[in-house]
Amino acid sequence: MRYALISDIHANVPALDAVLADISRRADTGATYHLGDLVGYAPWPNETVERLIDARIPGVAGNYDSTVATDYKHCGCKYEDAHQEVLSHESYAWTRANVTAEVKPTSAAFHFASTCVQRAATPLVRRSHSYTAIRRSTPCT
Repeated sequence: MRYALISDIHANVPALDAVLADISRRADTGATYHLGDLVGYAPWPNETVERLIDARIPGVAGNYDSTVATDYKHCGCKYEDAHQEVLSHESYAWTRANVTAEVKPTSAAFHFASTCVQRAATPLVRRSHSYTAIRRSTPCT
């Protein structure tokens, strides 16, 4: 059996829909899991999380998911330059303001092992009967 692993969706619903459609056309894909960073940057954070919940796709929280869910002061992201940092902070503030409480990535309906990004130096791990998903991100400062 083959597994489909998706990650870094960053609230891009059109891209997520295309990927899920492609996965559904593949007869040899037995299970799909996400590896986090569902929200941030694109304008559909709620719709992204809702699609994954509706499709019953489990996974682990990314740094962006964890920091939005806990209302942390920044996303824990790395930047290539000062301009990118400014844009990232604007995007993060918009995401925090627009993600509904019902679909925050740590909601009980979402099946991930979410740990506050303060512990991100330790990999975020989700164990299931059929897989182990591990995500490691840079701890925030």
